[in-house]
Amino acid sequence: MIVEYFIGIVPPEEYIEQIENFQNKWINQLG
Repeated sequence: MIVEYFIGIVPPEEYIEQIENFQNKWINQLG
C-alpha cells in the first residue's frame, strides 16, 4: 500500500502532517 510506503520513508510527524493535508483536500472536494 502507498501508506506503508510513505511510513517507510517519511518521518512520523511529517507523515501525519501529509495525511492531515490529504484528508483536508478530500473534505474540501466533497464539501
